[in-house]
Amino acid sequence: MQLSKQQLRKIIEGSTVLGTGGGGRLDSAMAVLKELPSIELISADDLNDDDIVITAYGASGLTKPKNTSQVMSKGLELLQRQLPKSIKAIVPVEIGSYSLAAAFEIASKLGVPVIDGDLVGYRSVPEIFIELVTLAGLSRSPLVFGNNEGDMVLLDSASSPERLEQIIRSFADESQSNTFVLGYPYTKKQLMQCLAKKSVSYCLDIKSVLENDFQLVGEGLVVEDEKQEIEGFTRGYLTVKTASATFKIEFKNEYLVLLKDGSVQVTCPDFICVVDTKTRLGLNNGYNNKGKRVTIYIRPAIKQWRTKAGLRLFAPEKLGLDYNQKVI
Repeated sequence: MQLSKQQLRKIIEGSTVLGTGGGGRLDSAMAVLKELPSIELISADDLNDDDIVITAYGASGLTKPKNTSQVMSKGLELLQRQLPKSIKAIVPVEIGSYSLAAAFEIASKLGVPVIDGDLVGYRSVPEIFIELVTLAGLSRSPLVFGNNEGDMVLLDSASSPERLEQIIRSFADESQSNTFVLGYPYTKKQLMQCLAKKSVSYCLDIKSVLENDFQLVGEGLVVEDEKQEIEGFTRGYLTVKTASATFKIEFKNEYLVLLKDGSVQVTCPDFICVVDTKTRLGLNNGYNNKGKRVTIYIRPAIKQWRTKAGLRLFAPEKLGLDYNQKVI
């Protein structure tokens, strides 16, 4: 499927909802999109068995500058030299505006297609180890990450996914710009073990997605938007007042806990999506959202996150939030 500029824009805009408050900022994504031609979107089923795919994404808080295009090209050259074959496709690591834009950009540079799927599961997440890759027990190396200051690292291995998160997040926290990450070189067989299929094209009709797949929680006004950059993350909370209740939504880049009048209603791994009622775009925690009228939606996570292993990995306490897990 050849994606036109208009379709790319619709996918990026739709992904702001599924990004659950994170996934990078829309303005950064649109700046990338402006320079791109049409992009080919393919099914992973179309790959040959020995084809190699990689992913590309940003790893910083949401308030840092995102444009790392020039240095990312150098990182791509470094990564390609570590691989036995040329890269045949790019798979988005997650569904979020800048995360998808980064995948489209790298695919355009290489002249290769983008896989219709992602490695998280139809959404964005705050930490690298919260991926289907972890549940599948796959390595992410070799991995290249860098920043606009000219710092670049080639990582051959890490002792655990959590340790990899610490290494990259520490690097990102010390960087003035966004940190780019390139890696996860997988064959078709490996990719199929950790791929949430068709999640990119799912963003094309986000209105229908919200109507059919999500549960409406309420509509109200954002009266508080408190956030700060802590250890490479944008952390804080929104307070939304509706006609009948007060909702608090805690985030660490992404929305992770929803409370109604002080009582926990739902937590990760389930989706908590906050949509601007006027624009129908998902709110992003890189902006000041106080004063916006919003609609809150929830839906269950994909089945991989609803397993015992998935629930254990993608739990509030694993992300530093002092709440018991509660799923729909």
